[in-house]
Amino acid sequence: MEKMIELLSNKYFQFLVIPLLTIFLAVFVKYVSKKDEYSRLRKEDFAIGLEISIAAIVLLISNTLKYMSSISLSNGVQLMDSNNLLVLPWVILFIVVGLWGISTLIRKKGWKNEDEMTWLCGIILPNIFGLSVLILVVNWISG
Repeated sequence: MEKMIELLSNKYFQFLVIPLLTIFLAVFVKYVSKKDEYSRLRKEDFAIGLEISIAAIVLLISNTLKYMSSISLSNGVQLMDSNNLLVLPWVILFIVVGLWGISTLIRKKGWKNEDEMTWLCGIILPNIFGLSVLILVVNWISG
């Protein structure tokens, strides 16, 4: 049990394994959710950046709400780090504006035609954004 806790709390696990598992899980779910006659793996199945970004925002907000609900009021408000709470709305705003920008980029430059995305603006840049947001949130939560 101690080795498992050590593995899960390792920075390499948090910043390498978790994002990679997230990518593989998202691509896998997109692939297996297709109807059987359309089930070949396409490059559009790798366009998961927006989904990862949204999941990271939900994770950040959920963690903050969990933290806020556990604040002890016995000796006044005891905040673990009040600076984090003051900066949090700006972090969420940054992520939302970035998500809006990335979705606009995908809409304007991310499509070759109505069925096919471009690699750079449709898949790679949104995925880099999504992974960056996920790593930022995991780093924020792990403190």
